Amino acid sequence: MPPQPEPPRISAAELALLTEAAATKNGTFQCTLCNKQFGYKNGLIRHVRLTHVGEKPYQCNICNRRFGYKHILMEHQNLHYGNRPYACNMCDKKFAARSNLIQHRMVHKRPFHCNLCNKRFDREDQLKKHLFAHPQSLLTCSICKYTATSQKDLNKHMM
Repeated sequence: MPPQPEPPRISAAELALLTEAAATKNGTFQCTLCNKQFGYKNGLIRHVRLTHVGEKPYQCNICNRRFGYKHILMEHQNLHYGNRPYACNMCDKKFAARSNLIQHRMVHKRPFHCNLCNKRFDREDQLKKHLFAHPQSLLTCSICKYTATSQKDLNKHMM
């Protein structure tokens, strides 16, 4: 998928004009620049200020990096302090940011992985299909059509 174009930037003076005429017939508030809809006018105002005006009101006192949302700044500061408050409930891994934990959870939802490129799959048949992209690495059983990506797995099958 091609990268999305940058949203148009506007001045703070244009903010009032954009949010005044934004109410739709169904009671939501729609951004006139990107058509995203919000249930509350304050949500639209925050969206326009952070996305289109480019405001980043929260600054890290350690590295001076700026953020649009306070909770993102707090998660960023976890990195500086070594805090990892987001723990996976399926293994012992911990993360500084909630978004990293959410991404990590896919490991548990996709248990089959390619030993060569670490790509993960929901089902074994998806992994086997993928493995044909790495044909030099497939080991085949001399008795049946079983294939494996490691000698260990092939030996286990042969027992």
